[in-house]
Amino acid sequence: MMPITKQYSDNEQSDADNLLTELNQAKLKLQGFKADQDTKVQCLAADAEYHCAMMQKYKLKYE
Repeated sequence: MMPITKQYSDNEQSDADNLLTELNQAKLKLQGFKADQDTKVQCLAADAEYHCAMMQKYKLKYE
């Protein structure tokens, strides 16, 4: 029994290549978005830490 092989036309191959390119671009955008969100979360955590330290400082000062 001979294996069934399909010859893709240039248009089909081009469409597949275009879809793969779009997928890779979307993946890079998502990675960039995630990195941006991680940075924002780290900044918020640092900010919260700073405010907690200041509250402790004033609490000790006025007790």
